[in-house]
Amino acid sequence: MEKFNPERIRIGAYKENATNKIIIFPCIRIDGPYTDINKPIMLPSPHHAEEIGDACLECIQVVASKNYSADDIGGAVVSTKRERDMPKLYLYLSIAFEPEIGYTLLPTEGKKDGAHYPLTDSKLKLGLSATNTELGEKVIRAFDLCR
Repeated sequence: MEKFNPERIRIGAYKENATNKIIIFPCIRIDGPYTDINKPIMLPSPHHAEEIGDACLECIQVVASKNYSADDIGGAVVSTKRERDMPKLYLYLSIAFEPEIGYTLLPTEGKKDGAHYPLTDSKLKLGLSATNTELGEKVIRAFDLCR
C-alpha cells in the first residue's frame, strides 16, 4: 500500500476511446479514497502535448489553491448507462504530483466489473523541472500503456 503524503496532489485523466477526447480533472482525499472534484478540462482531439500539460497543471492548481466548493466534490466527471461499460468507453490514468519529487503517472487496466485497476509495473516518473510539453508527452505515453 502506498504511503500517504498529505502534500501529494492527485488528478485523473480519461481518454474516450471513440473520439480520443481527453478529460483531465482534479481529485481530493477527504476520509479514505480520492474523490473527483467536478471541474474537468475537456480537450477534444486532436490535442497537443503542451495543452495536455497545461490542463494537468491547471487541475493541480485547483487542488493546491483549494479553488473548489463543497458542491464541486463528488459526482461523476464522466458517466455511462452501465458502470461496467466504463473500461470499454474510456482509458483511465492517475497522475500524482509531489512538491519535493515531481510527477508519477499510473496507467490502468479496465476490467469487466467496470473498474480500472493500476498497472503498477507501468508507472512513469517525471521530475520537477519538466516542462508542460514534457508532462503532456508523458500523459500521451501513459495512455498508450493503458488497457
